[in-house]
Amino acid sequence: MKTTKQLKKITLCALFAAISVVIGTVCKLYLTFGAVRLTFENLTVLLSGIFFGPIYGAAVGTASDLITCFTAAQPSVNPLITLGACSVGLVGGIMSKVIGEKKYKLTGILLCVFPAHIVGNMIIKTAALIIFYSYPIPLALLRIPTYILIGTCESLLIYTIISQKYIKRQMSQLS
Repeated sequence: MKTTKQLKKITLCALFAAISVVIGTVCKLYLTFGAVRLTFENLTVLLSGIFFGPIYGAAVGTASDLITCFTAAQPSVNPLITLGACSVGLVGGIMSKVIGEKKYKLTGILLCVFPAHIVGNMIIKTAALIIFYSYPIPLALLRIPTYILIGTCESLLIYTIISQKYIKRQMSQLS
């Protein structure tokens, strides 16, 4: 029984990583406005961390970033950007463990999503953009309000997903 649960979790995480790659690619094509890009690629990374814990969240974040890098027109991996993607799932998963059952309430989801975005996107990835790509600091700081907007939207989407009785039932079977 335990092996079946593990296999289901791994399968869902692979699906989450694939969805993240597709969402990231679509957002890159249609929601990029100069130096600002609205992206919801972290939605499934956060879901994997919230549902299955920090290790799964980190794995989905890492896998989705690496797959995106290797499928790009000019493949290149930036380890600090990948660390940022990994930390989104890791921090989201850690926070879900810390807050327990509150993770199914909107306030709990906000407590999972915002620390993950602060660490992964606002600190680590922004530092990578400044260090490796010479982003001007004022431009890089635009990522803060952008991720406040993105985090709010993702929190509402995650809450909507988690609130579905079918999803709750399925996820409780995997816990």
